[in-house]
Amino acid sequence: MGEVTDRAAIDSTGMETRHVSAYYTKRCQRHKAHYKHRYPKLSAVCDVRSHLLLSAVVDRGPKPDHVEFEAAVVQAARRQRIHTLLGDAGYESEAAHRFCRAELGIRSIFPTTPRGRPRKDGKPKATTGHYRQHMKKHFPKKTYAQRWQIETTFSMLKRLLGSALRGRRRHAIDREIYLRVITINLMIIWRLKSCFQQSRTLSGIHCAEVDGHAKGQEARKVPCPLSPLDCAHVRGEHHCLTIEIPDAACGRKPSAKSKWLSAS
Repeated sequence: MGEVTDRAAIDSTGMETRHVSAYYTKRCQRHKAHYKHRYPKLSAVCDVRSHLLLSAVVDRGPKPDHVEFEAAVVQAARRQRIHTLLGDAGYESEAAHRFCRAELGIRSIFPTTPRGRPRKDGKPKATTGHYRQHMKKHFPKKTYAQRWQIETTFSMLKRLLGSALRGRRRHAIDREIYLRVITINLMIIWRLKSCFQQSRTLSGIHCAEVDGHAKGQEARKVPCPLSPLDCAHVRGEHHCLTIEIPDAACGRKPSAKSKWLSAS
């Protein structure tokens, strides 16, 4: 992640305070009222390219998303410069556009939705506000298509660290959520760093022996064993290639790594 985040996305998700499955809660009469309780709500801003969480605001739901909007955006803007912010219709308002564009200098992209009661004649209501009208006429669908990356980040958070919290008091619950946010960021950084080092190591296999022992021998390109999601070059494409020099040309026995590459 560079000095400026090209695209960031904002969204919120709910966390569970009990280790009870949703199906059991729905069918069991004992836990049927659990759905009526307030739940911990995490509002976050993430970088769509690296999936790193730039901000985290913990509140209680159900509650409209715009309540935590300003706090989450300001927190992210203090840590990282953001060029474009993507959000769903829950954050769409003239005040939200004005706050991002006029005060923070961030290009906000929220889909414009009709407000208020429908007209009696059935015609669509006029869109009010300068930024809302501009967004309705010139909505960048291709750029907005990357908003779902924050859904991927929330899925990673819940699958890897769990969606149920162990804390019981509010302070303990909030502290646990913040700790999980920090943990998932460290996991992403460690994964990118380790994969980058591994890709560099694999790409340099036998390179020191090419000039001295394997001149004239054909080198075979082998696809990178890392998956596109794990590769350090996560940009929608997978171009990492490793070069394998035959062990016979080097005058030594095949190594375990060379056998694995040959088998692939």
